[in-house]
Formats: sequence, C-alpha cells, structure tokens
Amino acid sequence: MKSFSFAKVLTFGALLCMTLPVACGDDDDSSSVNPPSNNAGAGGESEGGAGGAAPQLMLPGTGTTSKTISCGDDDMCKSTPTLLPTLFVDPCCAADMSCGVQTSFLALIGAQFAEACQPKNQPGDPDAACPDSAPKMAMVPGVATPIPVPGFAGCCRADTGTCGVVVNKIETMGFGTFASPNLGCVDPKPFTGKVGAACGGESGGAGGMGAGGGGEVSGGAPAAAGGAGGAGGAGGAP
Repeated sequence: MKSFSFAKVLTFGALLCMTLPVACGDDDDSSSVNPPSNNAGAGGESEGGAGGAAPQLMLPGTGTTSKTISCGDDDMCKSTPTLLPTLFVDPCCAADMSCGVQTSFLALIGAQFAEACQPKNQPGDPDAACPDSAPKMAMVPGVATPIPVPGFAGCCRADTGTCGVVVNKIETMGFGTFASPNLGCVDPKPFTGKVGAACGGESGGAGGMGAGGGGEVSGGAPAAAGGAGGAGGAGGAP
C-alpha cells in the first residue's frame, strides 16, 4: 500500500511539474513569474543562457520552502504542506491578527475569496440544513486531464448564523489529500456562487391551532367563540 501511495504522489507531482517546474525544486524564487532578463551577457546571449531562461510558473500564494511568520501576540504561523514535498501554501496574518492561510491557490478549482488571507479554524458546526458544495475540477494549466476535487460539507457559521462550507482539507480523487489548510466553516460563495442562507434555528415555530367553536345552545343561541391560537415557538439559539 505504501508503494502505491508513493506512486500516486509521483504521478500528481509529474502533472504539476509539466507546467509548474518551480514547484518541483527547479527554482527557489517564490514569485509568480520570473521573466527572462533584458540584459545581454557575454557573446550577446541573455543571462539565462542561449535564448534566455524559460519563465518559471508558481501557484499563487505558495512557495518552495516552508515559512514561519509572527502574527498578533507572537503567534508563530507556519506554511501548510502539500502533497508535493517542495510546495507549501504560504501563511499570513488575518484581519484579526490570527494565523491565516493565503488561499489564492484555490484558483486552481475556481474558488477565490474577496480577502485572500483567510483565518484558520473559523467557527461553525455541521448542519444538515446547509447544502454541500458541488464537486470541482482542478484545472492545472498545460495538463489535459482535470483532477476531480470532491465538494465541501455544509455547516452553520457561528459568527453570522448563515450556511457555510467546511474547508479543512483539499481532497483529490485518486491522489489523496492535496493540503490541509484547516480554515473551518467559511463563506460558501467562492465555492457555490451564492450567499449562505440563514441557519441554526433562527425562525420561531408556527402558532398553534385555535380551539374549535362550540355548536348552538338550546334555543338557537350561538355558542361561545373558539379558543385563541397558541403562541409561536421560540426561535432557536443562534
């Protein structure tokens, strides 16, 4: 089984290395594109050698080595490892100065947050009323076969009382876990295209039925009116 898993890693790595050679250790520069130099070297050749060096592409928000940065009260925030031994998702400091994750790499599956630096462990609980997101396809540039990525489970966000999705792991069909950013219950819009609906039992229950009116009393006089309807149920906890 171990050899099989290792073979899957090699296969996944080969797919990315076809178009992202810097992720395979060819270049330690973490910039997105390294353009050829315009300065000519000896003999009229560019500094990159004959014809100039080919641009080295990189997944956004990643690097070839692990980083550690300090956020808030000296919280030490580390890169997130990936399936590839020389590809790491960069850490960042979120708006509340907690440890965050640079989520720009999720563009591979067509998901993009308005704020790329997302805090880790966003609160929320699984909720059957909140739908899972649809499966995605990881579109790796230059790779003919898209890589299937299962959808993310629905959850109820504790801070907003609206539905979200749990993005703790980025799974791939056939290759295992690509990365574990541990974001928690996040805004679903980057994955569903829609704002999350209210959840967590926000609305109260329906009012009870009124008691039925009585029949006619002797002599044809009308009976007393029916009882009042029951009060609506109390709203659930947020």
